Amino acid sequence: MISGDIVFKIVDNVEIKVDTINGIDPTKLVKRGEIKKFGRESKNLWSHVEHFNNNNEFELHFLEMLTKLCENPENVHQLMETYEYVGITIYIRSDYGQIGWEFSPEMISMIAALGCEVSIDILSGGMVLDN
Repeated sequence: MISGDIVFKIVDNVEIKVDTINGIDPTKLVKRGEIKKFGRESKNLWSHVEHFNNNNEFELHFLEMLTKLCENPENVHQLMETYEYVGITIYIRSDYGQIGWEFSPEMISMIAALGCEVSIDILSGGMVLDN
């Protein structure tokens, strides 16, 4: 089974003054220093998270997020000029080690239009399917 989260986030040491981006509201806000991990304080974080439970949900949610962000890509470009980090992280969790993912040409074009980083983090249980 594959599940995970698609996260659009803005990170910086300065206050993030963003309410909504092209109709996308934050699902999580963190103020600088609010969280401490491994002796380090958190930076300011604005993020919107979409959860998925299978490949079809992933494609649906990712395409929906990209479509909204691409309604006015200049907003994203301006955020990238203003804040330290603006990007999308895809967190994939799977019990199995064999993980394959496809991005449609439409998705790739939209990612290119936004110009922001897209990273993929995979947490795998390493099990193998018997064929």
